[in-house]
Amino acid sequence: MLSGVLFLSGGGKLPPIRFHRFNPLFPLELNFTELNDFNATCRWFEPVYGQLILFPSSLLHDVTPNKTDSTRITLSFNTFVRGEIGNAGALTSLTI
Repeated sequence: MLSGVLFLSGGGKLPPIRFHRFNPLFPLELNFTELNDFNATCRWFEPVYGQLILFPSSLLHDVTPNKTDSTRITLSFNTFVRGEIGNAGALTSLTI
């Protein structure tokens, strides 16, 4: 599935949207000498008017409370597949 957010306001000091990488199958925390986009556990993006961010629906995300005088306006959405997914032989078949 695919999710997205369209920023209909932006600029100023509006809080960013944050994305968290969490893998319950790999609970170890590794020590890095330098954080970068490939090993960071959290990434954030400042709201930019007209910007559309698409991301996998399974990706944990949040926003902090807006404590500014500006109004945060976004259009957020989730998409879903339609039809048959999975595999009947593996008992994972699902018709939506």
